Amino acid sequence: MPEGIDSTKVVKFMRDEWGIFMAAGQDDYKTKIVRIGTIGYQDYFDTIMGLAAFEMAMKKFGADVELGVGVKAAQEVFMSHLC
Repeated sequence: MPEGIDSTKVVKFMRDEWGIFMAAGQDDYKTKIVRIGTIGYQDYFDTIMGLAAFEMAMKKFGADVELGVGVKAAQEVFMSHLC
């Protein structure tokens, strides 16, 4: 996570406001990382939706994020598996 952004606040916001579930880190990394896909089955499109929400949340919390970059990268990788 960028300096000054607490991952526990980001994942709580996404869960409470948008119903998107991710997890903060554990132990020494509790406020420093976000874990994606930790609760049950997740397919390609769940991942794309989660990345979009994460980009938006990071921007809301002040990170210098260009929206759509992570989503585009995931789509390009997934295209090789889906088509």
